[in-house]
Formats: sequence, C-alpha cells, structure tokens
Amino acid sequence: MTPGRIEIRVLGGLEISVNGEPVELPRAKKGRLLLAYLILRCGRPAERAHIAALLWPESYDEVARFNLRQLLRGVRKDLGELGARMVASDATELAFHASDCWIDLVEFRKSLGVNPHGAVELYRGPLLDGLQADWLQDERVRTDMAFREALIALTESSPSKPHQNLPEPLTSFVGREREIAQVKTLLKQTRLLTFTGSGGCGKTRLALRVAAEVVGGYSDGVCMVELASVLDPLLVPQMVGAALGLKEESEEPISTTVLRHLKVRRLVLVMDNCEHLLPACCNLVSDILKHCPLVTVLATSREALSIGGEQAYRVPSLSLPHPAKVASVAALCQYEATRLFIERAKLAKPDFTLTEDSAAALAHVCARLDGIPLAIELASARVRSLRVQDISSRLDHLFQLLIGGDRSVLPRHQTLRSLIDWSYDLLTDSEKALLRRLSVFAGGWTIESADGVCSGNGIPETEILNNLTSLADKSLVVVEGTEGGTRFRLLESVGQYARDCNRQSGEDELWRDRHLAYFTSVAERAEPLLASGEQIWHDRFEAER
Repeated sequence: MTPGRIEIRVLGGLEISVNGEPVELPRAKKGRLLLAYLILRCGRPAERAHIAALLWPESYDEVARFNLRQLLRGVRKDLGELGARMVASDATELAFHASDCWIDLVEFRKSLGVNPHGAVELYRGPLLDGLQADWLQDERVRTDMAFREALIALTESSPSKPHQNLPEPLTSFVGREREIAQVKTLLKQTRLLTFTGSGGCGKTRLALRVAAEVVGGYSDGVCMVELASVLDPLLVPQMVGAALGLKEESEEPISTTVLRHLKVRRLVLVMDNCEHLLPACCNLVSDILKHCPLVTVLATSREALSIGGEQAYRVPSLSLPHPAKVASVAALCQYEATRLFIERAKLAKPDFTLTEDSAAALAHVCARLDGIPLAIELASARVRSLRVQDISSRLDHLFQLLIGGDRSVLPRHQTLRSLIDWSYDLLTDSEKALLRRLSVFAGGWTIESADGVCSGNGIPETEILNNLTSLADKSLVVVEGTEGGTRFRLLESVGQYARDCNRQSGEDELWRDRHLAYFTSVAERAEPLLASGEQIWHDRFEAER
C-alpha cells in the first residue's frame, strides 16, 4: 500500500492526491470512468461482468470482459503505486481499496443534517463533473439535491432582513401589469431570465420593478449590477464583486471570491445592460449557475446571452391605441403608451392637459414611436414649447425632435439617435450593411424579398438569412408571424436611422433601384396569375403595398 494521506475528491472533477501532491489520472476516458465507479462504491466489490456491461453496453459479453481486462491493466499502470489498490477478491469481482482514504463525498454525506455549513464547504461542483455516463446521472442528481437542501438549511438557520441595493425610482412606473405577472412566474421556473428588446423599450425599468417585488422571497435579497458604463470586459467580475460588497483578495481572482460568496446565498442577481460585454457576462453567469444553485440571475440585454438554461423574455412595447380609432380622452387613458406620455408631459409642464382636439395627435405620436417608453418620454418633454399636434407633425424628423433627455442618465439615453448609435456600433460590418439596405422597404418584407433586393455587394444571398436573424436577435428587426408566413419590419425610429445611414453611405439610390427592379420582376411574373384570380398573389401584393 502507498504510505501517506490519500485524498480523493469527486465533488467537482475527479482529483486524487497523496500527501498533498496530485496524482496523474488514467489517460483513457473509460479508465477514469472505471476508477470513478469503483471509488463511489467505497471499497465494496462489483462484479466484473456488470462493470464491463456498463462501460461497453453495446458489445458482446466476451468482448466487453476482454476490453475490461485490457483497460484494468492500463489503469493500474497509469496510477503507479496506487494501482495496487484496484484489487479483486476473486476472478469475478473488482474493488478499489479505500478504507484508509479521505473521500470528500463520504465526508459530505456525514455532514448532511448535522453540519450543513461543512457539507456546503465540501461541495466544489457536480459529482464527477466532466465525466458522462448513464449510471452516473442518478447519483449526480441525488448529490446536487442534497447540496441544495444543505444550502437551504444553512440560509434558514440565520434569518435576516433581505438586502437590496436597488436605486430609488425618480418617476412613476406606468403599466406592465401583465408583464410583471409573467416574469414573476418565469422566475420560479428558471435560474437565468434575460430581458431582451430594442433600446429604450424599458428592460431596466421592468427588471428593477420585478426585483423590488420579489426581494422578500429570497433570504439574501436582490443585488443590482450596473454594467452600462463598463467598457472593459475584464471588469465584469469586479463590478459584480463591488455590488455584493466584496473586497478583492490578493491571493485569488475576484471571480473566485464572487463564486465563493454566492455559493451559500439565495438571491436574485440583476445584471443590467450586458449586450456590449456578452462573452464576459456569459462566462461569469455560466459559472454562477453551475456553482451557486440558489442564485437566480435576471439579465437585461439587447440580445440573449445564449447559454444553457436561459429563458429569454422579449420586453414588448407599451400598449397602443389605433390611430384611426381614437374615441375620446378617456379611451386613450386605457393604454400604457398614452398614459406614460401624459404623466411625463405633466412633469415637463404641470398645467398640461390632453383635450379632445389633441387626442388623435397623441395616438398618432405613440403609434409612430412604436410604444417605446424612452422615445415617448423624449417626445413628451417637447410639450414645454410645442402642442401635441405640432409634435405629431414633426415625426418625420425624429432625431431632430427627440433630444434633450434626462442629463443624469448615460449620454446614449439622452437622445434617440445616440440610443440607436449604441446598438448600431455593436453590429458587424455585414449586419450594418444589411440594416441600411433593409431601409428601402416601406412596410416590411419577407425573407425572399430580402434575398432578392439586399444580396450582393459583399453579402452573398446565402448569408442574408443569418444576418437578418442576427439583427432580429439584437432587437433591431421585428419578426411577425402572419397567415401568409413570416414577415419582418423595422421600428419607425430604426427605419429612419437606417435610411439616414444609407444616404450617408452614398448607396441609397443603388438599393432603391434594386428594390424597384425586384418588385417589377415579381409583378411581371404575377400578372397572368392575378388575372386568373390566384388569391395568393392578391394577398402578397396587399402585404407588400
């Protein structure tokens, strides 16, 4: 037997050390699985035929047993002196002699129900993390559940008032009752919920509202991490640590300190404005989900984080009246967009009053601004010097009209143009080019139309769909399902921005001509079918009108 203290760790990845020195594990994957299986049995022998069947389930019995003999020989050689611990009581059984070894799983099980803090400290991650086998899954789930129960017992043993660092709102919160209810339900079903949507659609405000309402359901409360002003991805862990009130330890990375702190916490971590730091945010959030099972992450980003277990939630625009069906001032107040305009207009001009004469103009303003809260707030500030009707008549020049926002917020939230500049600058060159070209469509398009009009000049037709999907994922293109199939469109503000960029690029006339040529060709092909009464072509041209 090998002298000295032997420590075996299976919580997390498999590790073996003798007197503190790591032992090199078997090189073959099945060799590590064999060793892990015998260690989990804690010295109890297993039948060789059963082990062979586990490792080679699709092989004939004789072949599987032969493979096991060969594998066992290699494992013993790889382990050196420790290989002698893989013993056989007879020719039919096999075991790993571990009676004098310290095994973290054994100590973990002893601590459960007696010393939950000790059990939590021993847990480094999922059982035998990195190894995959059907026989391992049930034991891994049981161990994870035991760790979660120990965590709950630990947090409940020291109750305290939930902590929260949420900023106090400076203005009223309007509407969103349906969204709040949906999100609170989703938070009970997932540990990573990401709000997506266009810039200014209210992702941050909704996250703050929801976090304030659920803080009492988490023993360690809610922690808000504001990332909007962070430009260096390496600072993401530091920002999370600072929000949690942690001090950096010189002997370990701050990310390790964060994970150790969150490992025993039950809280909601709100990570706001992740879109420009996606790789760094994804790495840290993935580690948190893996090592901190009682932490729920609520993220906001113009595109999803796209990591395992994520539930994306697209924050919709505020509810809108139909501009052509405005009945009265009272009817307008039933909609979130118009209520927001009225409330913010009264902040800008306390004597502001909506009249029957201006009701239709307000409905038109909110509809042209697509119900986007930031755009509506910027427009409402104009009532200091303009009537609602005057604001409505100037909407063809959004970027000259919607300026002069709250000076206390980031510059990109002070004007509509700077808000879209931020999103545009995060695009690849081909995504920027496609967005500019799409501005030639007046009321939306199909993927076939985008292929026909926008391909070429650096963007092959085969790449149009991928770039279009990416623009939709980044909340710059709206996807709508219709009876005739999927259609796409640009929000009014994004469309005006893209048209401006197209003119500045000097390619506006080129893509307008391409648009004209494409639909002229479509019309020529459809003419005989239209004459014969083919309804599908009537429907298509109605949609493209």
